[in-house]
Amino acid sequence: MKKNLLILSTRDERGEGHGWSYIKYFENLGFNTDFICLLRGYEDTSKYIIDTLNPYNLRYLYYKFMYTMGKLLFAPFKDMRWFYKGIDYATHKDIIKRIDKNPDYIIITSYQHYLSPKSIYQLWMETKATMIFSMVDEKILSGGCAYPYRNCKGYETGCKKCPLYPYGKFIPQKIYNKKVRYFTKMPFHLIGTGYDLHKATMVPFLKDKIKHKSVGVPDIPFTMTKVEARKRFNISENDFIIMAGAVNVLNPDKGFKELVDALNIFSKNIKSERPVTLLLLGKIIPEFNIAGNIKICSPGFLDLEGLFTAYYACDIYVSPSVEDSGPFMVNYAIACGRPVIAFPVGIALDLVIKKQTGWIAELRNTQDFANGVKYFYDLIDEQMCITEELCKQHIASFRDKKWYNFMLEK
Repeated sequence: MKKNLLILSTRDERGEGHGWSYIKYFENLGFNTDFICLLRGYEDTSKYIIDTLNPYNLRYLYYKFMYTMGKLLFAPFKDMRWFYKGIDYATHKDIIKRIDKNPDYIIITSYQHYLSPKSIYQLWMETKATMIFSMVDEKILSGGCAYPYRNCKGYETGCKKCPLYPYGKFIPQKIYNKKVRYFTKMPFHLIGTGYDLHKATMVPFLKDKIKHKSVGVPDIPFTMTKVEARKRFNISENDFIIMAGAVNVLNPDKGFKELVDALNIFSKNIKSERPVTLLLLGKIIPEFNIAGNIKICSPGFLDLEGLFTAYYACDIYVSPSVEDSGPFMVNYAIACGRPVIAFPVGIALDLVIKKQTGWIAELRNTQDFANGVKYFYDLIDEQMCITEELCKQHIASFRDKKWYNFMLEK
């Protein structure tokens, strides 16, 4: 008999690791899957609370009004604009009336603005489903941060004096206390990288939960030679190509300020016989003050085929994130055989082995990051071929370590 799985996510994002990506995956494992999001952004999303594609409805207008007011209220405080302020737009009853079958399992990938801790608790009480939180970010740790603000440790002690709030410091504390009240008495599983799960052990309402490390092993749909891939971007086959990317490189958590500093340090080591090109992907690409001997190729936002072509074109992938639960682009890079230079953040701690599958630099140490780039720049072709095989073998070793095995055993 098939088991029923309900997946909840604030948005119907199609990126790997987000809620939508679980649908086909678990269907192939024999589950009946159901997906309900707060904000519908795609036509083929059939179950949702608020329709942003056809916005002339009361739910959307209320959401937009409250969301806009929140942004305007905190507009003078730049870091506050995307901070969660405790407003949710659905209840457990909204979910119950949209499901066809009572779920055996509920996976929650994100719930900010969607469901309150109380609503999640009530959903568990009514369905008696096994609850699973997947840490696409670290919001579950605290009273509102997507990631602890500037390495703040307040999430360990109750977010009592939030350094991010210019006023109304009771708000994050109140949100945190709701998590303590409802999550403490609700059993659930927590899925995340080793980096995220370690932080969860420091949180009172998470430390005793069952935790599973998740390292995604993507299936790469095709292979391509480096020469062929570079032709697609009109880049010389003799160049040393450094690939980087983010949806918005202006997000300070993505660390592109640190990356620019590191590349400027590295630029002093570039040899005339081996030019360097930065292959930079993303929707928002500003002008960077990068040394003149580093060329920049910016093809914009690519589909998956273009993305994998970019991995095959590059020599290394750089992931300068200073706060991140992923990014999944690291998984893609390693699976394509490309070493990764990163800070000790997110999935890099599970996938990057120094001088083998990449280089882990000291956090925000741009000199150390530049040293990692130089290390692989100096390798000869035969050594890079060995590195490519090490990357593929290392990520493949996680293929049989499935976090969801407990779901298959019942």
